[in-house]
Amino acid sequence: MNRREFIIGGATLAAGALEAKTTDGGFAAVSWPARRKKDIPVLPRGAHGSKRFASKCVGCSLCATACPSKCLRPSSSPSRFGRVELDFRYGWCKPECSKCAEVCPAGAIEKFPDGAKPVVRTGYAVWSKDLCLRTSEGVNCHACRKHCPAKAVKLIGDAIIVDRDACIGCGACEHYCPARPETAIRVEGLEVHRETHPVSEAEVAEARRSRADGTVPCAVSPDECPSIAANHSACMGMTGGTSVPLV
Repeated sequence: MNRREFIIGGATLAAGALEAKTTDGGFAAVSWPARRKKDIPVLPRGAHGSKRFASKCVGCSLCATACPSKCLRPSSSPSRFGRVELDFRYGWCKPECSKCAEVCPAGAIEKFPDGAKPVVRTGYAVWSKDLCLRTSEGVNCHACRKHCPAKAVKLIGDAIIVDRDACIGCGACEHYCPARPETAIRVEGLEVHRETHPVSEAEVAEARRSRADGTVPCAVSPDECPSIAANHSACMGMTGGTSVPLV
C-alpha cells in the first residue's frame, strides 16, 4: 500500500464511522455529538475497573479492532494515552459480547468462564434535564428509555429517571440520544465494576413494603422524584438487583 492509498483508506474509514452515527436507529437524521470529558473511563465488562485495567493494558488496541460495535476507541485523555475506552458516539457495548476479551493478550479484559453470563455494572447513566429535548423543545422524546436493554431508564411524568441499581453502563441511552451539541444522558464510569444479582419477586414486594413504611429509602432521591406525594408511590420497586464489587 502506497502513501496515497493509505490516506484515502483512512479518510474512507473516518467518513464511514461518522455516517454510521448520523441516524437515530436508521431513520431520523441527527448531527455528530460532542465528545465529553470523563474523569473515570467507561470500560467493557471483564476490565473489572479503571485502576486494574490501567495496570494491565499494554496499548495494543487489538480489542478496539475486534469490537463489533466500534465503540471501543483510543482515549483522548493525555493521562490515559495509549489505552482504550468506550466512546458511545460510535455505538454501545452489548452485554452479551466478549470479543474484546477474546483477543486481549495481557488479561486487561478478562473473558468470563464458559456458561457464566453475569450482569456487570461498568458505569451509570446520568440525565441532564436542561439538555433534554423534552425540556428544551417540548418534544416527546424517550429514545433513552426505548433503547435501554436493562430497562433502567424510566419515564415518570415528564422526567427521565435512571434506576442506578439496574443500569449496567452499556451506553445505549447515550448513543441513541438525539440532543445536540451534547447528549442529554451520559454514562459515567465506575472505578470498580460490580456484578448485579437480579432480585426475586418476593424481594421486590418486601422492598415496596419497606419503602412504604419508611424503613428503606427509595432508589430515587426526593429531589429527583416527581411523585413525592404518597411516599414515591410511582417509583417503588424500581430496583434492579443488588450488587457486589468485582475484585
